[in-house]
Amino acid sequence: MHTAVLIFPHQLYAEHPGFAPDRQHILIEDPLFFGDDHYPARFHKQKLVMHRAAMKRFQAEIIQAKGYVSRYIDYQHARTAEVMQAIAADGIQVVHVIDPTDDVLERRLRRYSQRYGLTLQIHPSPNFLTSREEIDQYFSGRDGYFQTDFYVHQRRRLAILVGSDNKPIGGRWTYDTDNRQRYKGEVPLAARPTTRDNPYVREAQQYVERLFPGNPGETTTFIHPTSHAEASEILDTFLREKFRYFGPYQDAIVAEEPFVFHSLLSAALNSGLLSPRQVIDAALNFATEQDIPLSSLEGFIRQIVGWREFIRAIYIREGSFQRTRNFFGHTRTLDQRWYRGETGIPPVDTIIQRLNRYAYAHHIERLMVLGNFMLLCEINPDEVYRWFMEMFIDAYDWVMVPNVYGMSQYADGGLMTTKPYISSSNYIRKLSDYGRGQWAEIWDGLYWRFVVKHEGFFRDNPRLALMVSHLDRMDDKRRARHLDTGQVFLETL
Repeated sequence: MHTAVLIFPHQLYAEHPGFAPDRQHILIEDPLFFGDDHYPARFHKQKLVMHRAAMKRFQAEIIQAKGYVSRYIDYQHARTAEVMQAIAADGIQVVHVIDPTDDVLERRLRRYSQRYGLTLQIHPSPNFLTSREEIDQYFSGRDGYFQTDFYVHQRRRLAILVGSDNKPIGGRWTYDTDNRQRYKGEVPLAARPTTRDNPYVREAQQYVERLFPGNPGETTTFIHPTSHAEASEILDTFLREKFRYFGPYQDAIVAEEPFVFHSLLSAALNSGLLSPRQVIDAALNFATEQDIPLSSLEGFIRQIVGWREFIRAIYIREGSFQRTRNFFGHTRTLDQRWYRGETGIPPVDTIIQRLNRYAYAHHIERLMVLGNFMLLCEINPDEVYRWFMEMFIDAYDWVMVPNVYGMSQYADGGLMTTKPYISSSNYIRKLSDYGRGQWAEIWDGLYWRFVVKHEGFFRDNPRLALMVSHLDRMDDKRRARHLDTGQVFLETL
């Protein structure tokens, strides 16, 4: 065989475009997904378990089941240069790979293919609904990046929830403002997913504990899918048990409940165990059959065809720029308290402790609790990026560069958002069951300290004028108390 297909941990597509009986299929535990010398990160143990178990199952249940030749390269021997040199020495001349949607991996593939005389053929990724050409065509000539405009375009382009007149079914493009209810137990929560226990997971747990003993997270509470069948089961469970209530409670934060009505599909989607088209079609069909409220259907669709595709588009067009930005000039680092959940702020610590158990938190917990608090604490955005990459089961470069440098830390200065996502403790309390306490005093101190420190920036931004107006009305004693509280906490970091 003179042709090979390289398969990376996030490319486990059931109908992989590179499959062919006359090709060698090589699965690679690439260091960028397990632990890289040049980009050091200690990935959550459950993420490594998922990658290892899913790749091993993919080899056995998909590739070998088709009768294709395959080879598996463990982490210790998976450096790109080493892999490309070895396959060239084996007589491979042509290498097929799916668009990795990872700038560093793509650069390495191109560099070492050229170095070792290999012809590299990169195929479009089936993991997205929008091609690179469609992204460039849409954004070329536009003034800025606006998610809502892009989302409307996507709905029309894909003919999703639009009528024959190209207008939104129901009369509104988004029901986001309706979907911000606090959960008070009005409807029962679905049962939590059970831990996975099969030979692939057990082998992967042992492998990870042996090679990565110091990485964050637990392995025994692993709940994530490692096959296409398991991923489909999670999708079905979401539709049956959570979909109806997803919309109203998608922003809700519950101290004792890590999942609320969220789907837990992101890990499967981002690794190729589910396709976005499969998810969208299933949601649309189920909503029609079961009369799911439009607010829940639209809210879910928006995450897939709107936000997910938008984030990937920003990464393609601006990711290299974003990752070098630090708009506010923040320099603080993250110590072990941020990995153990010992910051002293209950909403933050609870989420971190759950992350260690499940490697998952929902989008509001990520943006408006973790990201918000890190921004107020003036953490270097590079530190924030690394932490999010390490702690989340669904984290990949294309996901976290725009979400961290753009959305949560405003490090790019507003390339994709019109304002920083910061808030006082009041926002957290409105969406959650956390009451007032010392944590809220600290949070508010950090918030008002941040506003005062960047007062000129806030006054110049019309969308932030309300914050400054509150500051103008605040009496000197209260203002001084807030600033002192925030400063004292920062000095403990």
